[in-house]
Amino acid sequence: MEIPADYAVLTIGVQIHDSTPTLASTAMDARIGEVIDALLALGFPAESLPTSHYHVTPRRARDGVRIVGYDASSSVRVTIWEL
Repeated sequence: MEIPADYAVLTIGVQIHDSTPTLASTAMDARIGEVIDALLALGFPAESLPTSHYHVTPRRARDGVRIVGYDASSSVRVTIWEL
């Protein structure tokens, strides 16, 4: 027996690497904003596009001690109601 889906959920993730936490988070804000703007332009309502996480963490050298940069990541959870 098959049951048709009522909706679908798509998660779009972005990861940025930069030299400082400020640069990484600023670049992440810009990039995730571009993703959201593109989804809005496709007709998705803003309330169906929440960010599901946002992290900025240090990237360490192989020795595990020295910080060699920062990673920022975020994702947008897209709910698609009209299948």
